[in-house]
Amino acid sequence: MAAKGGRRLVVSACALALPVLAVVGGTLDRAEPTGSYRPTLPPAALTTGCRPLPGDATLPFAHVVRTDDDVPADGSTPAHRLLTLHYLEADADDVRAALAATFPTGPVGAEVTPYDVAPGTVVRGEVRLRLPPLSPAEVGTGPACDQPYATKQFPPDWEAWPP
Repeated sequence: MAAKGGRRLVVSACALALPVLAVVGGTLDRAEPTGSYRPTLPPAALTTGCRPLPGDATLPFAHVVRTDDDVPADGSTPAHRLLTLHYLEADADDVRAALAATFPTGPVGAEVTPYDVAPGTVVRGEVRLRLPPLSPAEVGTGPACDQPYATKQFPPDWEAWPP
């Protein structure tokens, strides 16, 4: 008889616990539904104020900055800033003309390399700008300036991505 009483106690406890768990369990360890399921993206590299273009210039064509490196002097090559970007949905000649208009005195050097891609491809080519190095006064200090994905200044021990 004692076994029956113990069994009834266990069944009763489970019967009471299941509805409580059903109500409480739905609120524990759950993400808040925000309706936004896209990851937060870093700000566009040239819009943060962290590493501006000379004279606060802006590029008049669609682009994505890939890297923004400070290159030390090496032999006859002076120290410079190497800004590498992809240009989007534009012709290489239009990009060259836009660069010439944006930098009338010219950056240290601009190399525009069109990709051999099918019509309708978004990324059409690469631009490598050799610019004068930034002085400490020109480098921004906002919160994005410490984020490598925002500034495109990746530490040397980071693996290259995309590979």
